[in-house]
Amino acid sequence: MENNPVIEAVVKFLEGSQDIEGAFAYGSLVNQRRDAFSDVEIGIVAKNTAAALANGYEGRAALLNAIGKPADTAESAHDHMKVVSALYSKDAFPPIGLEVKLTFGQLRYAQEMLPYTDYVILLDTNSKLAPALEKLRSTRPPAETERALKEQVRWYPFRVQDALKAYQREEDFDLQAVLEDLRERIFFAAAARWGGQIEGAKRAERYLSLDEHQVIAESYQAPTLDTVRRMNDLYARYLDDLKTTFDIGEGGAALRATLKAIL
Repeated sequence: MENNPVIEAVVKFLEGSQDIEGAFAYGSLVNQRRDAFSDVEIGIVAKNTAAALANGYEGRAALLNAIGKPADTAESAHDHMKVVSALYSKDAFPPIGLEVKLTFGQLRYAQEMLPYTDYVILLDTNSKLAPALEKLRSTRPPAETERALKEQVRWYPFRVQDALKAYQREEDFDLQAVLEDLRERIFFAAAARWGGQIEGAKRAERYLSLDEHQVIAESYQAPTLDTVRRMNDLYARYLDDLKTTFDIGEGGAALRATLKAIL
């Protein structure tokens, strides 16, 4: 992140603020998956008062303008955090523009701002941010992965049934929507095999072999009932591997039995 003008602008803006304890960058910008198209994701940590958080967040527009003039912004709030994201034009950040996401929260909730990802501290005014983050998990706790797997496996056959209905009705858009849901479950299980974590399709290919990648690629192009069967076989094999690590029953055996009845 050396000589990153966005990071430098954020740190310069925050330095000297009476309400801010520090800031950190996280996500692909700071790990091995960083590339020229990585978003800039920054956590901004206020002192442990509602007033400090409100004051820090109130300065969001000025902070975004310190980076450049945004083409668009969007805001959200959840739990103890407030989030603002901005898009910058391709003229300012060629070749496709840039997304910057700023997450604001109090120091006491710093760990909630940073779920299971690598990070780099950018500013730690009173040396309180580092201790607040040092016990942070960089990976999803196994119990959470197990719960997610159980839930996904439970409903997988029902989504296969939805795929069959869409296929028979020749509803291509509906079919792809259902297949995307199946793909996300497959990607989650594929990552879990290697102790990784993934939500959706982003970076999923690194957890797939060439043959596995081919199955998924076919599901995007011209899916048939055989494509759905191959996806199911792939998922069941993953579950066979995962049953030795997670309490998910008999792995793919129960899933195979259910799918045999409907396919």
